[in-house]
Amino acid sequence: MLDFYKQKKQSILNTDAYLYLKESNAANSFFRFQKALEQIASEKDELDLAFSAMVEVNAIGSILLDSGTELSLKLLDRITTSDFVLCCGISESNWGGHLRRLSPISKDGDWSGIKSYVTNSPSSDGIGLVVRSDREYPVYYATWDNLKAISRIPFSEPFLPKVYHEKVEIQTNLPKKGELLLSDYKEIGKKVQKKEALSLISLLFGFSRSLGIPMETFASYQSLKKESEEIFKSIRFLEENPSLTDFSYPDLKPFLEDILRCTGSKSLIDLHPSFALFER
Repeated sequence: MLDFYKQKKQSILNTDAYLYLKESNAANSFFRFQKALEQIASEKDELDLAFSAMVEVNAIGSILLDSGTELSLKLLDRITTSDFVLCCGISESNWGGHLRRLSPISKDGDWSGIKSYVTNSPSSDGIGLVVRSDREYPVYYATWDNLKAISRIPFSEPFLPKVYHEKVEIQTNLPKKGELLLSDYKEIGKKVQKKEALSLISLLFGFSRSLGIPMETFASYQSLKKESEEIFKSIRFLEENPSLTDFSYPDLKPFLEDILRCTGSKSLIDLHPSFALFER
């Protein structure tokens, strides 16, 4: 089902999954968002849904929060109150995680390129496109009807088979077909990477619980839970320090090793293919 996320999104609108986008400055809103992701992922076969929500909130959601334009506020309202879905197009085939390698936009606004891995794209009503100008990395919003993409090729990964991505080829004039959301993605991009990495911890906890793993008995779980929740609650730290130069990710390895010992599996992938998400 290519539009899996759009079909399922309505079922989690009343949870705290989108609270962070509604109350980003409120105390513990990021923490409550993480707890909602964990709860969704703990339900049988719902890791894919939790992942899709995580990407929408952390990626395009962070851009809209930082934008502050009238359009971004309207879009935030739509994605937090309905099955309206937005995706974010950043990665290209040869970019290697470096924004400076993205396809450039001309001075006249013409842009031609292929976004190679756009999560939730088949479910989406519009897209935020990150491109390269002379010194900055602007983000343009456009609906698919306006963009009229040359091609959209859907695909999924074995470890999250319900989550669909697209490889999208576009040739258009972005100022004419879309609207500028953000003049420079560079600092926001650093923050998005950190948030998504942190959110994987919540997905891991929920998914492990869905498999019946008695993780509450692991000392590694208690340690990882305490460390991650302290970070989740430090929303001002996350927002005011986008580069997070003093930040170190919690170590998942002891927890993953305890899962192996507890289950007696040869590998996490043997236990369940979706563990590939957490071993990347």
